Amino acid sequence: MMLQTCNKMQGMTLEVEQTYKEKKIESSSNHSVINRSRPSSAVSSVKVRSRRESGASDRTYSVSQTNFERLDGNIVQIKLPPAQNTKQNINPPTTLKGWSRASSKGCLFVGNENVITTHLFKLDLTFASNVWITMENYLPEKSQNDASCIDSGFFIYRRDEDGEADELVSFSESIFEEKWCWRGDLRSGSYTIVPFTTGCRLRHKETDEDEEEVKLTRTDQNGEVQLSNIFRKTLDDIFDICDLDGDMKLSREEFNCFQLITSDEQVDDEAWNIVSDSVEMEEGKITKRGFYELHLMQAREEGVDPQEELMDSLIAMGFTPKLSLNQACPFHLNVYTKDCRPSLKLTSLSSSENDLLNKGFVQSVIAKGKQFDFTQKLRLYLYKNANRVTAAVENQNARSVMLTCDCTSSENIVTKRRENNFSVEIPAQSSMLLDHALPLSKRNPWTYRCQVAAVEAKSSSRPRSEMGSSSRRTSVSSRHSTASSVRRKKPNSADIFN
Repeated sequence: MMLQTCNKMQGMTLEVEQTYKEKKIESSSNHSVINRSRPSSAVSSVKVRSRRESGASDRTYSVSQTNFERLDGNIVQIKLPPAQNTKQNINPPTTLKGWSRASSKGCLFVGNENVITTHLFKLDLTFASNVWITMENYLPEKSQNDASCIDSGFFIYRRDEDGEADELVSFSESIFEEKWCWRGDLRSGSYTIVPFTTGCRLRHKETDEDEEEVKLTRTDQNGEVQLSNIFRKTLDDIFDICDLDGDMKLSREEFNCFQLITSDEQVDDEAWNIVSDSVEMEEGKITKRGFYELHLMQAREEGVDPQEELMDSLIAMGFTPKLSLNQACPFHLNVYTKDCRPSLKLTSLSSSENDLLNKGFVQSVIAKGKQFDFTQKLRLYLYKNANRVTAAVENQNARSVMLTCDCTSSENIVTKRRENNFSVEIPAQSSMLLDHALPLSKRNPWTYRCQVAAVEAKSSSRPRSEMGSSSRRTSVSSRHSTASSVRRKKPNSADIFN
């Protein structure tokens, strides 16, 4: 892989192309979510029939006017108005003049089993303050997705004395000016911001084996392997996605996230020193030219197919063989504080070992959702806002329960599971996420209707999660040998621009 390539190459040739009303706020108290048993990881997906498209009404609705109801036969449902005509429950600031701001870019990635991976951020507040947080999706020009159509948001965890994200304080529920947002009061201390998407729209797509791949390299007149022009333009997009602070360079932390996504490898001290000695650096960070150099080294490594090697990294970053981004969604995260100066820093990528995404969904649904008791110890929770419905279940029995959910009578929805009828085993003494539902068309009313049946499972063993519990990525470089410690001479300017 890339780190292993840095200390194998001696000479190379590179052609470089230069190519944001305030009403008096009702004190929005930060509701702490009750700690429940840790849920298993996130769900797979559902698809339901959609309603015929019709003209949209100008009437404005409030999501508080709609409620979940329980019908005969263990059926629960909610009928919601058109999403585009539903009032968002948010009081944005009239002006941000005098407020302090901290910002960062980030990205949501979807893996092979629709497991979502995201950048995690640490927010530090020196004093208690009113806080306004926005998250805005964006996509490169060559993308098969519409950034405004991909649902997203973020959880806010308060960090404990050991620095762990321990207490779920709140989460975003509204959209304002095409930004997912939250406003409230936070006391001084450290917090973890966890961006999320339900996975209803940002999904893994299998690569079409018959799809023709764009050529990533070419051979120059001297017989040397070079990066193709179109691939270098895609590397510009990848560099921009990885450059979270926007300083046009990649720090070790930013490059480490890139390595984790593309090869599941950490950048240790030795590897970083090798990179520093092999490519162009500025202020201890990798420049865009240095990023090109790394990929050219990878393409020129002996015994590898450069097309396959580079394509593996592209696909891991969410690109298709035709270099269109369709399995990742970059975003801008902005934190504005009224009474202190905020600090926002990248900490890591989310992981299946500490599943803050799934934990946030389950805890928020149980804390703010409608509770339905099917038995004394089996409870279904349904949460709604203007943009989504989320279902979670809590099993307080001493044995596992097999839950069957029939959503075939739902209308105009798209779900994460993409199944009309599914069964799932709920482990004993646990809570878990069942599904998410979004309106398929925001112009029309939508209905979530689910019939639930439960029986005691034969086995009490904890099942493998159906919503994805695998690691973020399978290493695309596992077939390579461990990098040697021999450092190669950094190419001079003449070699690079030849």
